[in-house]
Amino acid sequence: MIIAFRRLALISIITLSIIALGVGVLRGLGLLQGFSRLSHPLIEQKVHISFQTQTLPQNPHHIPGLHVVWDQSWKIKSSQKDLKEHLKTYTHSAIFLEIEHPDAYHLKSLYPLLAKFEDRVIVSTPHPTVFQTARKDKPEWLFAANQIKWTQLRIMASLFLETVAVTKEDIFIITAADLRNQSNLQRVLDELRRRKKILLFRSTSPLSSPPQWVDGTISL
Repeated sequence: MIIAFRRLALISIITLSIIALGVGVLRGLGLLQGFSRLSHPLIEQKVHISFQTQTLPQNPHHIPGLHVVWDQSWKIKSSQKDLKEHLKTYTHSAIFLEIEHPDAYHLKSLYPLLAKFEDRVIVSTPHPTVFQTARKDKPEWLFAANQIKWTQLRIMASLFLETVAVTKEDIFIITAADLRNQSNLQRVLDELRRRKKILLFRSTSPLSSPPQWVDGTISL
């Protein structure tokens, strides 16, 4: 009985050692990757994105945010106003779009509406196909990670494998709830900084004093 127990303990120790070695090797390989800082006109200074567009100042680094959906045409979700008509009187030089339609097919009708912004567009979407298609079609735009990607990164960090996580997004949005959950948060933030990602702090109201380490804010 004692011999069997010792044998089981030895097997467990060997198995855990192999797993730890594997994690260490993968983590080390991830740390060998080099990253260059993103160069884009929208991130030359701290950016401030707000979905409360009525009070947003005319400033190239204050960017209005819009939730858009497809319903026979592209519309603003909150008012159901036609996006094309809205943009005719739009005076800001950049835009942040939260695309809440799952079908990438209709993106081809969205691109012409945003042509005047050139590369001054930031996109976020919870739909992977829309993200992949838009990123392929418009590599000059910036793309923000959704909550699913953030959760995946936290899970990878819990396994000490955040250094090998795939992050094609340019911007990561952090909330107050994320900051309250301190488990492995610092490793995630360190890894995003190492990869030269843009970090925005998201709040339900305009922030008077956001964390100093973020690159900007986004207010609902």
